[in-house]
Amino acid sequence: MKTPLYIIEEHHEACLALVRAVQAGDLDGPPYHFLHVDEHADMSLPRLRVPLPSLTEEETAWARFVYDELDIGNFIWPLVYLGVVDAVTWLRRQHKRTPVPRRMQICAIDDSRTQFITAGDLGRTRFADRSDIQNVDYAHLSPGEAFAPDRPWVLSIDEDYFAAHAYPRISRQQIEITRASYEEFKGNPYHFLRISPGSKPGVSEENGRYFLHFNTLPETDEPIPTAGEIEERINVLAGMLRAIGRPPSLIVLCRSLHSGYLPPALFAKIENTIVDRLASLYALDISVLSEHLPAAITSNLKFPAREMPR
Repeated sequence: MKTPLYIIEEHHEACLALVRAVQAGDLDGPPYHFLHVDEHADMSLPRLRVPLPSLTEEETAWARFVYDELDIGNFIWPLVYLGVVDAVTWLRRQHKRTPVPRRMQICAIDDSRTQFITAGDLGRTRFADRSDIQNVDYAHLSPGEAFAPDRPWVLSIDEDYFAAHAYPRISRQQIEITRASYEEFKGNPYHFLRISPGSKPGVSEENGRYFLHFNTLPETDEPIPTAGEIEERINVLAGMLRAIGRPPSLIVLCRSLHSGYLPPALFAKIENTIVDRLASLYALDISVLSEHLPAAITSNLKFPAREMPR
């Protein structure tokens, strides 16, 4: 059996890849132990506009949900709530703190399945009688430490683990707006975009055209890892994976280019090297996730063409 490896553009697509694989019945499990190799935790709790789909929903509905409702920082908890994942281990190059592994719980706050609550013990809250409580064992992992899953596991790698901008550098940070929208923003000190946490917007006029700018923050100088440092980080991860002794049920490899976290100049080096290392460990079936999406999705959304790893 080959291990499927999905190349994804942004990390919330890991939710779609895993649900798709579970629905196809090609994998052992669920539930899975989710090894999250990433510079970021991605454990924000989503607040949804539509109900979280069940695992029996068709793939088109799931794809629409992921692209319309989730973001790159909140895709793990839905997998926990649905029972697809019951353990999460976050591997980061340097954790700010190393907490004792702990059990956490999640449930919906009502039957709408749009808002959720998490706690160490929901039995101590007014949600104790909810029938949809799910458990997850959560732990941090540092480079070189042993990872020993006792159940089927999924490997999720964000390429920004090997080299990341501290703050995302998005290539396109403006959209054109009307003059009325420009003047409204300029004249209203309480405009909703001005007071939205973290948005840092601005507007400008250029030759009679008006633009809204997103995250107008100065770029900071950051140390860029050398090719040797990147190679060493990949080798350490490969050594950790080799020590596990059995392959994951599924691998997702995230590029994080659109979100601006991965330095574009390092993209080819990182992706080609990590794919080579994974291929030396496992028999892989490599594909790009967008190639498997339903026509109803791909005909309406524009997925950029990217080369497969060499």
